[in-house]
Amino acid sequence: MIIQTVKVSGFRNFVDSEINFNEKTLIIGANDVGKTNLIYALRLLLDKSLSDRDIEPEITDFHINSTGEQSENFSIEI
Repeated sequence: MIIQTVKVSGFRNFVDSEINFNEKTLIIGANDVGKTNLIYALRLLLDKSLSDRDIEPEITDFHINSTGEQSENFSIEI
């Protein structure tokens, strides 16, 4: 499977993001910009070894905006 696009909304530090990949995409960036959160989002969708308990959302998985308001839901699409 080749992933071309990932859409993440309301998940951790992603408000409403669309990330496009090509054959040679690298995920790099400064600390605390969401690299690990992006990988974790992909893992939630693709890692068949995760149990239902592993993929159950935690309160920290929902985005919190600058005023402290937390998202009610999140979505991850490929």
